[in-house]
Amino acid sequence: MPPTPAVRQLCRRSRLAYSDTWKRARLITAGRYTANPLRDDLLVLWDDGSTSMYSDTDTNGVRKESQLTKADKSWTEAAQISAGEFTGKKTADLVIRWNDGNTSLFPGVDTAGYHGRIRIRPRRLRLEERTDSHHRLVHRSCQPPQ
Repeated sequence: MPPTPAVRQLCRRSRLAYSDTWKRARLITAGRYTANPLRDDLLVLWDDGSTSMYSDTDTNGVRKESQLTKADKSWTEAAQISAGEFTGKKTADLVIRWNDGNTSLFPGVDTAGYHGRIRIRPRRLRLEERTDSHHRLVHRSCQPPQ
């Protein structure tokens, strides 16, 4: 059966946005960050650590930008970002896995920015840190009581 006109429309390539600015985008995720029920908003982490949201994107392009944060070196340490509905807020949450292994959840992100931060996965200790900790624990337990 041939594809319907609606399916053909979806399969057409369309350029939502293009400029040299987009070459600076490090990570992008789509989610529902505005009041409408559509997951048609983009959250962008730029190479300088700033973040922006493009709300209500559609086939006509990416137009409405809201800067959420200014350049921040700590945000350049993000390894992965993802949107999801985890906290029951009116808008999507942002999950970030950092280069050091920590994972953070930012609940209810919207065009006004971030509303708190929840650490959901602490950094794992390096082998030498775990070994040193274990060594101190064993060493203490082998000493006679005082």
